[in-house]
Amino acid sequence: MQHNVCPTCLGQRYKPEILDIRYNDFNIIEILDNPVSELSNVFDDKKLQFAFEIVQKLGLSHISLGRTTPTLSGGEAQRLKLAEVLIASYHKIQKGNFLFVLDEPTTGLSAKDTAKIYAIFDEILSFHNSIIVIEHNLEMIKNSDFIIDLGIGSGKEGGKNLFEGQYEDLLKHATSLTAKALKGEHEKIEGNEVDQSSLKEKLYNNGEAPNCNDFYLDNKHFAIEKDFAANYEVVTDNSEHKYFTTKEELFKFVRSLGKHEISFNPFVAELFKYKIVPNGIKKAKLTHLKKLGFKVKNSELDEWKHRVIIGEIEKAYNFGNGWITVTTQNHKYELFTRLVSIQNKIIGTPKINEHTFNLYLNSCVYCDGIGVKQIYDKNLIIKNENQSILDKDFLQFPLKLQLKNVITKFAKEGLFDFTKPFNQLSDEQKNIFLFGFKEYKFLKPKGKVTTLSDYIQWQGLYFYIYQNLEKIDMEMKIRDSKHSQICPFCLSGFKNEVEFYLLDNKRIIDYLII
Repeated sequence: MQHNVCPTCLGQRYKPEILDIRYNDFNIIEILDNPVSELSNVFDDKKLQFAFEIVQKLGLSHISLGRTTPTLSGGEAQRLKLAEVLIASYHKIQKGNFLFVLDEPTTGLSAKDTAKIYAIFDEILSFHNSIIVIEHNLEMIKNSDFIIDLGIGSGKEGGKNLFEGQYEDLLKHATSLTAKALKGEHEKIEGNEVDQSSLKEKLYNNGEAPNCNDFYLDNKHFAIEKDFAANYEVVTDNSEHKYFTTKEELFKFVRSLGKHEISFNPFVAELFKYKIVPNGIKKAKLTHLKKLGFKVKNSELDEWKHRVIIGEIEKAYNFGNGWITVTTQNHKYELFTRLVSIQNKIIGTPKINEHTFNLYLNSCVYCDGIGVKQIYDKNLIIKNENQSILDKDFLQFPLKLQLKNVITKFAKEGLFDFTKPFNQLSDEQKNIFLFGFKEYKFLKPKGKVTTLSDYIQWQGLYFYIYQNLEKIDMEMKIRDSKHSQICPFCLSGFKNEVEFYLLDNKRIIDYLII
């Protein structure tokens, strides 16, 4: 599983209009990014104060509210589970006479972390509550007020009430395995064998060549990717187009400019997907901005030139998805914390890291990082390039493909017009015509979002021919013509944006072994 930063919110998880709302001078992200230890004075709510106290007493005051669960250690996650239960039971704890049953609350905890739980237990008990703990942890057993030992073994060998009483009396029990463990008399298991083979030997000992580029067959690529992520330079269109590694650096530069006007492009998220924004999406986006109170221009304006003027720099940055335009008396700056090339019509990923420079984590969606496409001989399929696919004599054979609705929809959205003769299309349009279009698909009227067949999408001429080969007289001849071609949509399997990231005047693709 791969985790990528959202290209729309830049990993902030909220829409710009939500980030504009503040409580005690904090927006939601600033609250979520602060550790619990710094939030106790932000809120007056008694239950929130209780929650912060519980978290702090469990030794978790360093954790921020927005911390994602995969980044937690086992001990942190276990203590947060306990905190969740206790916080949810706030009113019951305060009321008293409540019974808590906890199933192995110390799982994954160190001895130091386990000790932090005792203070919480003491507080719960101070309100005349009771706690039953089902536990194997010897320290927890040792510190219990009353112990019930079930055994001797597990399953059909267990279930008997061997002992109930105080810790000191348990140690005197003759057959209890728990007592033996507490006294250090349990048996040790020795002689376990561990496979000392290297990972490469385990994976490739069958002698077959792995299906990946030779650059990735040893550990050297990790260091190169890490070096790129730490020291890359971004190639920009000109000196007034400036890349910054953080928004703080960008804001500092803007404040140094003196009098200026700030604006943003409202289509950055869409231009990240493809260099043209579909007309329907463009109109819907501008309508939404109008409802939020922005003064926007008509949708006919080129999406790369469209700007919305705004007074606040952070608001412009959020709505512009990491790209703002600043105009002074003598200059017009394009400033961004992600790759923006207006000249080449490409928007880069919002966060550049080691994954950006790994072929298999930043691969082309058309060839899946292979760098080649399997195709048929075009001359066996297209008869007359002076015609369009809707014309009768376009194909070398009679075949009804029923593509008029698809072609009409994509032409209406302003993406591409395949009603034109094939030879009048640009090279990029020809490739899309042949291989398909991955970036956008459109839901049919009254279609269900969960039903694939309810979407209008352009699959590409090669796909349509493959689906109908059995209906074609030249089937075997076309099949036999299948061959490999360099993928026209990428750079050696990488997404095209990697061309703009340099380290010592080298691109990451210069390291690939081809």
